[in-house]
Amino acid sequence: MKLKPKGRKIYREKSRFERLRTFWSNTGAVVGTVLLIAVLGFVGYSAGGPVLRFLQDKEIIAKPDASSEAAESSAAEQTEPQESGAETETDESAAETEPVQTEPMAVEPPAQITMRGYQLPTSALATKDALEAALTEVPEDATHILVPLKVKGGGLYYATKLEDGIKAVQSAMPLESVCETIKVRSAEPVAVINTLEDQIYPMNFQDASYRMAGSGARWLDPSGMVWMAPFSGLTVDYLSNIAKEANDAGFRAIVCEGLVFPEFPEAEFYIRIDGLDVLTNRKDAVTAADQLDIGALLVGVNAATKDNTEILRGISSVHPCVLSWEADDLPAGEESFTVTLKTETKKEAAEAAE
Repeated sequence: MKLKPKGRKIYREKSRFERLRTFWSNTGAVVGTVLLIAVLGFVGYSAGGPVLRFLQDKEIIAKPDASSEAAESSAAEQTEPQESGAETETDESAAETEPVQTEPMAVEPPAQITMRGYQLPTSALATKDALEAALTEVPEDATHILVPLKVKGGGLYYATKLEDGIKAVQSAMPLESVCETIKVRSAEPVAVINTLEDQIYPMNFQDASYRMAGSGARWLDPSGMVWMAPFSGLTVDYLSNIAKEANDAGFRAIVCEGLVFPEFPEAEFYIRIDGLDVLTNRKDAVTAADQLDIGALLVGVNAATKDNTEILRGISSVHPCVLSWEADDLPAGEESFTVTLKTETKKEAAEAAE
């Protein structure tokens, strides 16, 4: 990926991606140059894979080059012994023939980039005066100014227009004003977004957190904190909308950080995923789960997917899959399963009695 400090390429805005096919969806046309710093950790691919796939779909970073893959395949074939139907001669001239040496293909190093980036402290985003004062401390040769819009813990250091992000706001400076103030310095403003190290949003919106199987209560880590769950639709939408706000305000580069999972305790751990997502080729959750040390995948089955149970049982080559049924659909003879029990309201019970 080549990052140019100046100049832009404008990409056509594409339609909204389906949830979980990519970790981020509907971020608008994130254009021009992009800085990607992925803090992946020991299970980083689990969260990083969907993000990287999103960037490839948006044509921000290049997909694997088919021609280079073909060239590597061709080179590999040249190094393999050639089989022939003809008999091999054993005379002295043949014995003295030296094997043909195949030169290894030269690998071109990635293009170097020119970047002199400086990250602002969150205190610089309190007011425009504070931002201008902080910028005076930045060397004049700076090409990129990194702005912490969403930080570890979940705080937002700008005046978001998202209703579900209001409680996370720590600073009320408009993003457009931040961009304009930085661009006066002839530097590129870069949005820094911490993705998953967020306790504010999942505390306010339970469906964005890790949930306990059965009770549905929030899962807490050993220190008692909630965590943002990357497989949640709310998480996808929230991060998507933050990225879109940054893009709409004029940011043409984004740093992604905090792409990590919490440390789970020693108890047996399972991940529940939607069977319909898998059948419609949204398999990022399965790919992510295959990187984890878990007991099994719980695969949701409903009226739309129950005819494909054999496919759903075999979606992972790493972990066993247990089908997670709705109460009315559980077939007779199922040996391993979970069931969502139906709870009748008083009104439903009265109607049934009549």
